[in-house]
Amino acid sequence: MEAAPPPPLHALAPERTCYVAGLSKSVAPGLRFGYAVLPDHLLRAATTSLRATAWGAPGLITALATGWLADGTVARLERDRRTDAAARQTIARTALAGLTTTAHPASYILWLTLEPHQRPDHAAAALAAEGILISTADAFATTPHHPNALRLALATPPLPALPAVLARLRTTLEAIAP
Repeated sequence: MEAAPPPPLHALAPERTCYVAGLSKSVAPGLRFGYAVLPDHLLRAATTSLRATAWGAPGLITALATGWLADGTVARLERDRRTDAAARQTIARTALAGLTTTAHPASYILWLTLEPHQRPDHAAAALAAEGILISTADAFATTPHHPNALRLALATPPLPALPAVLARLRTTLEAIAP
């Protein structure tokens, strides 16, 4: 697993950078708590805008999230999730060996490049028929050209089931004839 991530831009230029983050992805999906670290000169305008356009987080959630940030719980939970994601990436690299994949070694997401004759929508339909739901790259493309790839969410299957799911995925994709 990779060491610490690079510092956020805010650490390099705090006087002109807004750092906005949340805990629902890195800690727990149900923990709907976001926060922002702003330069002093933007704090009043941001606070006014938030008060005019959004409801505040419930006090209990704010207290919980603030306590977890302060006592190290968030850091521990994030570390546990990265460890779990790394284990899943190891399983995926083994199960999909020989196929073209792109992934961060501690991410729950893996991109699988399809063969030129395989259409992402057809591959997604074939996999759905096997009970494996994936996303095609077009939903994430930022250019007119959509990569011929699938986005695999490795966090969804329980860890013990992941090798078998990826084996079924591979078998299904290999059955798509040129």
